[in-house]
This record gives sequence, C-alpha cells and structure tokens, in this order.
Amino acid sequence: MSFYPDDHLPAFLRWSDYLTGKSCVLRIKSEDVDARIGKLVSEYLAVRDANNLVSDRRLLPDSLFAFQAFQDITLTLSDDGVSGSLIPGSVLRNGPRELSLSETAPREIVLLNGSYAHLLEVTIDRSETGYSRNWLGFDKRRWERNRNAFQKFVDNAANGEHESRVSPSSDVCSDSIEFLRSLAKAIWDSPFENYSRFTGMMLPYKTGDETLLNIVERSVQKKCRPSSSSLICMASSQATFSRVPTRPEGCQAENLDEY
Repeated sequence: MSFYPDDHLPAFLRWSDYLTGKSCVLRIKSEDVDARIGKLVSEYLAVRDANNLVSDRRLLPDSLFAFQAFQDITLTLSDDGVSGSLIPGSVLRNGPRELSLSETAPREIVLLNGSYAHLLEVTIDRSETGYSRNWLGFDKRRWERNRNAFQKFVDNAANGEHESRVSPSSDVCSDSIEFLRSLAKAIWDSPFENYSRFTGMMLPYKTGDETLLNIVERSVQKKCRPSSSSLICMASSQATFSRVPTRPEGCQAENLDEY
C-alpha cells in the first residue's frame, strides 16, 4: 500500500545536459507527472519566451538566465535566435536507460525542505548531434540577452581611448577592420579573467559572450541564490532532493504553494 497522496504533491522536473553536467529545475503542474516526455519538452523546455515560466511561477526569476543558457545548448535556434525543438540526434536518458518522447519520465518521491514532492529527471545527451550549432542565431540570442552590457563595451572601445582608430573614411572595408581592431585591443587590454572558472557560476568552459561579460563587468557573474521565500535554486543542480522510499502513516506534506 502507498502512503503518498500523490494527487496533492507538488512536482518538479530536472533537465540535465549530459555533456556539460548543467541542469535546471522547474516546477510543473501536478497533472503533468504522467505526461509524455514530448509534452514536457514542449511545455517546460522548448518555450519561445522563458519569461512566461517565471510569470507562471514555474521558474525562479534568478534562474531565468541559467534556463535560457540551457536552452541555447539543447535546442535548435533560428537565425533570429528563437528556440525550437531538441537538436536532431539528441538522446534522452534517465541514468543508463534511454527514453523516447512517447514515454513518461521516470519519477520518484523525494524530500525537499522537509516536504514531499514528485521529481522527474531527464538527461539530454548531445554526443551524437555533431557540431551543428546555428552560430548566427546563438550569437544574436546572447547579444539580445545582454544588449546593454555588450553595447556599452562596443561604444567604449570605439569611441573611448581607441577613437583615433575608427575615424570615418570612404573605405568601408578599412573602417570595418579598424573597428574590429579596436574591439580586439579593448579585450586584450582588459584584466586577465581566466580565474573566473573557479568562482561565481564556475564555468570551466565559456563561450565568447560569457567571457566578455566577465570582462565588461570586471567581476564574475553571481551565483543563482534563492530568496528567503524560495524553496529551491532552479539555476543548477544545487537543489538537494532526498530520496524517500516510504512515508510513515499520518505524515502530511507541507504546503509548497509559497513558491
């Protein structure tokens, strides 16, 4: 006999990337614990505007950046940077077991901050997808996400101490080269930031935009930290779920709606 009132338990879904180890946790609708993985992908990963997940209280505001970064590496992208479906060739896993989009995700009862909850876990393995990233869409998506920081860097590089290098002329090609040289020199002159892999978000391998953000801000990006009313840090695998084989009779789950 089961002592878990499953219909009343909150439910969480943890996506993980097999290659990088990055993960992201969202709160899902209780009725979706038995949904097919294809539906979970559509509603809780391949969403065009991740801000909707925040407004629906599925994702913490502090975790939005990390979730979007997870989308960048697991989904196809249009030239305009709009996220699409899973990258062709991706394999879904739960531990060593391969999963299909038509299956339901394995789930278990876990203990979270003293309360019981469903946890669904799906790992996305991109090992066989090849090097097929749409860099045009990827770079545009990253630029739009941090437009103010990047634009300020470009303006300072082009109009600050390197102003003499980008004076207008009739030679468009020459102007472009001088402009790029100004940006390159601004990066070259910046403080060495390689130490950032050991602090902040601790990214061992960074894309160009992640490196540039550290340079622009002259500091590492802050860790995702939940607020005092938050139940879980959704940006990474820092969330601690304790596996619970059984629940004693009469033990009631706390109300997790404050999330």
